[in-house]
Amino acid sequence: MVSIAGVAAPFVLGFAYLKLRGDTNIEATFVAAAMVATSVGITARVLADMNVLSTRTAKIILAAAVFDDILAMVVLAVVAGSASGAGVRWVHLGVLTGEAVAFALFMMFVAPNIVRQLHPRLAKFSTQSSTLVVALAICLFFSWLSVKIGMAAIIGAFFAGLMFADYAPQWNLPPRVGGITAFLAPFFFFDIGSRFNVRLLTGNLLTAALVISLLAVISKLIGCGLPLLREGWTTVFQVGIGMTPRGEVALIVALVGLQSAILSQPAYGVVVLMTIVTTLLAPPILRYLFRDEIRVPVEENASAPIQL
Repeated sequence: MVSIAGVAAPFVLGFAYLKLRGDTNIEATFVAAAMVATSVGITARVLADMNVLSTRTAKIILAAAVFDDILAMVVLAVVAGSASGAGVRWVHLGVLTGEAVAFALFMMFVAPNIVRQLHPRLAKFSTQSSTLVVALAICLFFSWLSVKIGMAAIIGAFFAGLMFADYAPQWNLPPRVGGITAFLAPFFFFDIGSRFNVRLLTGNLLTAALVISLLAVISKLIGCGLPLLREGWTTVFQVGIGMTPRGEVALIVALVGLQSAILSQPAYGVVVLMTIVTTLLAPPILRYLFRDEIRVPVEENASAPIQL
């Protein structure tokens, strides 16, 4: 409920506001799709630093954020695939929706069984990096396949990550992939920034960017918080703010839109500014909201106080 409402509210509010401004249907839809995602990595890091990952609220946030991103990938697949200057083609849209859902279900329920079959065979490979090579090869293959069926490459890569999730710790993939990420991430953010024309954010466009940023926060508070209203306002705000950061997911959606000539430079700038605001705003607010639950790690070898 938290995840579904957290997808619906940002999409509806973002689309409605941009249509009121006079934006085109496809551009309003794409910006609304960028507002849907939640960056699970940013929220997880903040909660881990506060040592509150074991709390019920944190578990709700992380589980909903993962499901949120899955729904965001399906939304992106449909929106990117149906982009057309001739208006909405309902048959084409229906086919794309079916393809996106079928692809997601296959990658979540069938693909892990394929990895399970590959597991004993990979142990026989002579090279130490065989698991990493196979994982990257499958990631790139599904990225190519998703493009071929009319979706963005990130969708295939995202579901390939889910496919290997159960075996990643056993195959020691996180630290090795982390090295690749540490090398490539600066290039990604440089590319994102180099396409962002700050001079465009003036007057009406700056106002639109600020309103979209505000709606991005409010929509997550409403959508993700209301299903938990019976658990108290503290839980509502903790979950709502925890689901607020858009992070790298929204940036990738924006980049896909710009490269596909769906988003204009001004609309791209609006998404980038919204991502920056939501990403910077969430951590300090989360720390305040969890102030009573922050746990200070205790050294295991610390001696107990002596009672005199």
